[in-house]
Amino acid sequence: MPKELNPHIRPQAPPAAIEVGSYGGLQLKKAISVKLVDFLGEYTDDVLAEYILVMMAHGKTRDQTQDDLEAFLGKDSIKFTEWLWENLAENKRTYEQMEEGGAGKQPEGEAAQPTAEGSASVVAEPAPEEEALPPPDQK
Repeated sequence: MPKELNPHIRPQAPPAAIEVGSYGGLQLKKAISVKLVDFLGEYTDDVLAEYILVMMAHGKTRDQTQDDLEAFLGKDSIKFTEWLWENLAENKRTYEQMEEGGAGKQPEGEAAQPTAEGSASVVAEPAPEEEALPPPDQK
């Protein structure tokens, strides 16, 4: 069941960091294409879905996205933008994946390391010329 957003709080930036050519970006584009059929019927093409994906990758705010989509969706731009923000929030982990089965984007020089709980934490990788010290004994 989709989580209802508080109407008094309008998150502006997209709730997920999207890379256009990444696995997550492609998954978002597919979801957008499917949803556009609900709003435009069978008269949809990949160009509008790609345009929306690029807006998200560039960090367009919710209001900017809604305004830009008004030319294509009219008053439905409000409903579509609400769906888009909810969808981004609900599927953030998927959309931030750089490759299929991969983790989200990691800062340069850092890699995900498994923790005891099975999730991943980010640790800095040593520079090639440095020798890595063994981890301290954990009790």
